[in-house]
Amino acid sequence: MWKGHEEARRMAKKQNGVIGVPDAKDKSKYTACQYEFICNKTRSRKYGLNGGKIIQLTIRVNGAVTASYDRGWITQPRDEPSQLALCILLYSEN
Repeated sequence: MWKGHEEARRMAKKQNGVIGVPDAKDKSKYTACQYEFICNKTRSRKYGLNGGKIIQLTIRVNGAVTASYDRGWITQPRDEPSQLALCILLYSEN
């Protein structure tokens, strides 16, 4: 393993969790968006999501991957709950 890769691993942070997104029609119902991401301690214009700290991200709804980013979009958010979860993560973590 080369030296730069090991240093990059020490600077990265992995985090996961669930964001409850309220239903547009029935505010008493929520969609659970599971997320997992890796972010750097500093912003990355080249690889970060929107030029920010998040370099890898996966969002799942009902077990299905609805958004995936790995230094570039693999699958952009497909549904409204995933889009809202992405906005929350960008605001709070990026």
